[in-house]
Amino acid sequence: MSQNNTSDDMDRLFGAYFQAELPAKWPAAPRPSVEKAHNRTAIVDPSVKSRWALAASVAMLLGGCWYLSGQLNDGKAKPGLNLEGTGADLKHVKDMKQDPPKMP
Repeated sequence: MSQNNTSDDMDRLFGAYFQAELPAKWPAAPRPSVEKAHNRTAIVDPSVKSRWALAASVAMLLGGCWYLSGQLNDGKAKPGLNLEGTGADLKHVKDMKQDPPKMP
């Protein structure tokens, strides 16, 4: 029986301690319906960010295509560009099959 008395005393001691730790007055419970009505103007459609990202990627795609199309030529040589004597011929192909010269 002495062990039962000890456990009852411990229960009362812990109960008193935790009761003392509780606040005397509890804060008011949040009311989600009132808070949602108040913040309704601040709510933004979540798809807005994805639409802006899509618009930016399409703009970059079109801009990149437009930029690159201006870099291409119509097959005519540009002024000041000399490509004479730079083509590959059979001699260059045979040279590629040989071992490269060794460095001293």
